[in-house]
Amino acid sequence: MPTHVTEEVDKLLSYMLERVYTVESMEGESRNISWTAEYFPRSGFYFILHEYNGTVSTVIRIENADPPPTKKYIYHTRPFYSVNILLEVRNITVEDAGYYVGGPAAADAWKGEGVALTVSGRPVKPIITGKLNVKVGDYAFLKCESRSTSAPYYYKKFPPLSYSWFVNNTKLHREDRETYSFTVTKDVKYNRYNCQAKEILESDKSDEIRINPLCKYND
Repeated sequence: MPTHVTEEVDKLLSYMLERVYTVESMEGESRNISWTAEYFPRSGFYFILHEYNGTVSTVIRIENADPPPTKKYIYHTRPFYSVNILLEVRNITVEDAGYYVGGPAAADAWKGEGVALTVSGRPVKPIITGKLNVKVGDYAFLKCESRSTSAPYYYKKFPPLSYSWFVNNTKLHREDRETYSFTVTKDVKYNRYNCQAKEILESDKSDEIRINPLCKYND
């Protein structure tokens, strides 16, 4: 990405973060999010909406009383018609990331305050790519391929992925890059290689691979 484009994205992100209250979470956690409504109708409906990537859904509809809790959401506002909205999001997944807002009608909800929920997810289970048939004495080049699932990136700067490499289930402490290279010897055919990616949470380990050393000469 060109430098000037990156700078514009950073400016936009900073602008949004200054104006939107953000709650940070990780997969599997529960978090309370809260905001102040312009007013809360004691009769009629109040909707709490969730928006992510342009998709809007109603998570709770309140009518004249506290809504019953669900496996995902608990409405903690007391009394139920207070303008100080308090909502608990339980057993958080990456799909819960996004913007939460409320109002007596969907069209009115976006005029008031809301909260952005960011979710740090586990990176995708990596796969190892590279040539597995390598001549003895040559270098093997392995790449640990994964990607972040954390969201939404436009509300938080998540750290870049880092990597761990394992040989026969032993972690190589000086190897933390996406690629791992080494000289192939005859004995490497007995070694098992896998890797793991980390952002804030760690991914599952990749499936193991083996290198097939090819002799250069018939010796």
